Amino acid sequence: MECETTRKLGGTSGGSSPPGQDNRQTRGGQDDEFDRLVAMIELIRKTLGHLVEIKRPVIPSELQSPVYESWPRANESLRTAIATLQNKQYRPLLKPQIEAAGFTGEMLDMKETSLNYHMARVDKAILTYNNNETKLEKFLKWIKPGFKVMNSILGSLSAIPGVEVGKEFKEHLESAYEVVETGQVE
Repeated sequence: MECETTRKLGGTSGGSSPPGQDNRQTRGGQDDEFDRLVAMIELIRKTLGHLVEIKRPVIPSELQSPVYESWPRANESLRTAIATLQNKQYRPLLKPQIEAAGFTGEMLDMKETSLNYHMARVDKAILTYNNNETKLEKFLKWIKPGFKVMNSILGSLSAIPGVEVGKEFKEHLESAYEVVETGQVE
């Protein structure tokens, strides 16, 4: 599914693997910045997917089905954002937005490192989670900073087609997890 802006720009869907903790690219230049940004959004997309499809659901049962059923749309929207950033024809148009949002140079390094750090901890929390109350508390504490970092990245890129839907989905998923953290689940 492509959004209207992507269709106007001639975009197609595609994907990229997220970088590892120490796999940051250091070539420099515009293509490198866009490739690193693609990897960051892909990492967010995959992490959100893992949180939606977690084996032992954490979020309230009333929210599980709507979240699960809406994930394909959010997932496709993030794929649209990735495809837009991968399309070299768009890059000159997007470059000023990327620069204004601080996705170049040292700011990109900091954001990429922070995202990788926090997503690694979220992934670890997902792998080690079970319904044990102590582990649930730990799980919720570990994912909270991850949600903040995802929000920072996606919020700065809302002008890119597809990012806004992904960001909105993330915010609703985060709220569902926060309800559990605050003990408001009945």
